[in-house]
Amino acid sequence: MSVSLDAITHLIPNSQPARIMRSAISPLFAISILFILLRLLLPLLGVILLKAIENILTLCKVIELKIMKIAHLGIVVRSIDKALPLWEIALKGEVSYRKAYERENAEIAMLKVGNVNIELLEPIGEGVLKRFLDKRGEGFHHIAFRVSDLNKAEKKFNSLGFETIESSRQDGVNGGGALFFNPKFTMGILMEIIS
Repeated sequence: MSVSLDAITHLIPNSQPARIMRSAISPLFAISILFILLRLLLPLLGVILLKAIENILTLCKVIELKIMKIAHLGIVVRSIDKALPLWEIALKGEVSYRKAYERENAEIAMLKVGNVNIELLEPIGEGVLKRFLDKRGEGFHHIAFRVSDLNKAEKKFNSLGFETIESSRQDGVNGGGALFFNPKFTMGILMEIIS
């Protein structure tokens, strides 16, 4: 399979450097540069997410919280009906539940894909999820951790300067419910704690 130089340089705006690159650089050199850039940049995205999770887990250990597990990954979609074939058929996911949450102006479907719970979130009205979708499009929204004691978790995180941006309590053992922290404290990743 051969790759033309134009196929590589079309990604660069039609500027003087692009014209020079088209005329002066051999295709092999251009492919080498592209390969090096891809090798450097692609792992960076995964590293950022893993580092954020590592920092959160380390912090939980330091503040004496028992993280029981990663509860789920939240993904905002335009349409759950259109997203489900990917998750159910292609990735062999099983829907645990699907329901509308009026308080959140969202329809939610929880799926089990292998050992991972995936929460699909479709905005059905104005609110946080609709603004997220309008601004960023479909994609990763949050990571949820299950803890043994939600009240203790919130107090500990707040004492360290973490800002709780949403909290919902349910009747249950150890203050069951969920809360979200401002992403500026978690490397830009929205973190949910549930119990």
